[in-house]
Amino acid sequence: MKNNFNNVSDAAAFLADDQQAKKNVEQDIARSSLVSMLINLRVEKGITQTQVATAMGCNPSKISKIESGTDLTLKWIDVVGYLDALGMSTSLVADDTKLPAASRIKQCVFRIHDLMESLVNLAKEVGDDTDITDKIHQFYGEVLLNFLSRFEDSYAKLSSVLKVPEQEIHSLTEPKQKNAAKRQSRKPIPA
Repeated sequence: MKNNFNNVSDAAAFLADDQQAKKNVEQDIARSSLVSMLINLRVEKGITQTQVATAMGCNPSKISKIESGTDLTLKWIDVVGYLDALGMSTSLVADDTKLPAASRIKQCVFRIHDLMESLVNLAKEVGDDTDITDKIHQFYGEVLLNFLSRFEDSYAKLSSVLKVPEQEIHSLTEPKQKNAAKRQSRKPIPA
């Protein structure tokens, strides 16, 4: 008899013939989301536990222990070292969910601005390399287009709640889309 399960916790409940097993597995999964992310990143990059250990200057058994543990057993220094061994930087974002959504969105906007400025600096560094500057210019257009598209979706949902006339929605979004298309078609000016 073949059983189809929606997830691991359903399979555990079936095999143990106990619904509590499902809850236990779900709790274990929830307690290991960061560990799972680290393992997935390592595997995606094709890096072995031994390579991570070498880069961190530790014994491979430590990496095995990190990967078999839970988020609660992780030490911040190990997370930073592990990510560094994968060639990744670490950022810590403190998101105060008690703040109004507008304040939280502003924080994201400022962070995105900082990242976009790093691309401007890269364009300045490479100067005459038009392949790179063209790609950066194209990316800026993609970011703007994606933002406007998501903004339009959210605004349409908001307007349905507020009963904003359809013509007002289009008057806010259409000029921005036309400007985005114009900007995307322009060639960058060398720095």
